[in-house]
Amino acid sequence: LLPFGRPTLGTRETSGYGVRFDPFNHSPRFHSGQDFAGAYLTPIYSTAPGVVSYVGVRNGYGNCVEIDHGNGFKTRYAHLAAFAVRTGQRVAVDQRVGSMGSTGRSTGVHLHYEVWLNGRAQNPARFLKAGDYVQQN
Repeated sequence: LLPFGRPTLGTRETSGYGVRFDPFNHSPRFHSGQDFAGAYLTPIYSTAPGVVSYVGVRNGYGNCVEIDHGNGFKTRYAHLAAFAVRTGQRVAVDQRVGSMGSTGRSTGVHLHYEVWLNGRAQNPARFLKAGDYVQQN
């Protein structure tokens, strides 16, 4: 299944995918995901069923969870305050994987969400829009 779910609810989408001005050094830099701003410890959910492939700290991302959904799809949930899954665990769509925080290279409490296909970052907004459409019909 494709990652069409929402990684968090009751939050606002902030910085999107693509080149933007880096908040730390104010120079243009590629942003490989979609950011969602919300309250500290806001629940974070898996956007598709899969197997947790990584739980831990990644440089720049802080605390993060990565899920392998099969068929070349992976998702990453970064800057988390806490984890709710472990490596190797099977997860369902909408299953809680962690809590929103501000770990790593972060200027405030938010989720940095990435969708990968065959080792390349994709624009998460395309999957979020498709998921909204599928759920409405």
